[in-house]
Amino acid sequence: MQRKVVLWCFIIFILSFSVRFIYIYQMNRIDYLTWNAPFRDQHRVHSIAGVIANNDFFLKNKPYGQSPLYYYIVGIIYKIFGSGFYPVRIFQILLSSINAVLIFLCIRRLSKKIFSNSSLAPAIIGGFLFTFYIPAIFYDGLLLRDGILIVFSGMLTYFLIAFFDTRKMRYIILLSILAGLMALARPNNVLVIMMVFGILFIFNKKDNWFKNTIYCGIILIGIIII
Repeated sequence: MQRKVVLWCFIIFILSFSVRFIYIYQMNRIDYLTWNAPFRDQHRVHSIAGVIANNDFFLKNKPYGQSPLYYYIVGIIYKIFGSGFYPVRIFQILLSSINAVLIFLCIRRLSKKIFSNSSLAPAIIGGFLFTFYIPAIFYDGLLLRDGILIVFSGMLTYFLIAFFDTRKMRYIILLSILAGLMALARPNNVLVIMMVFGILFIFNKKDNWFKNTIYCGIILIGIIII
């Protein structure tokens, strides 16, 4: 069964990446000028990331205006590969392909835990649905933070399900790191983290309120530090 899980993770990742790569390749070939001309929010990302790539890492002369994480990700990619859009898009379709795998793994754990169903069929269907989900494919080609927000949501869901399934502290630590990154990606993600706190207190019946408070404190420390 474990080999099958690994095999399907690989298939879903490759398929998801291939679909998205073909999309950005075709869009770049068919409408090069429009596809590679940043506009509105994309122009802002491109402009600030360019400043970061040119060694103004703390943006001394330019305000962020929005949460800084995505600017820095794009800026670092620009610094390494140059200011073309292709490397950023490749990075984003990599993240999206990882998210397809995370959806597969989340559904597998849920179907196995809640419904005692060892079949991989529901997980495979879920992974395929995201693989061919058109809005996700579309946004993977844009210089917008939506791509990282989607994969952060997938990681959050997986870590939370894995914690309930295994009771291992490492998933709380991973949730703590992820919570800090989510807050840097978009401030209102703090509301999502508050929902995680609620889920821990309401559904984590195997631990008392004191342990759940410690878990929430660890997650909160991640937000403060990062």
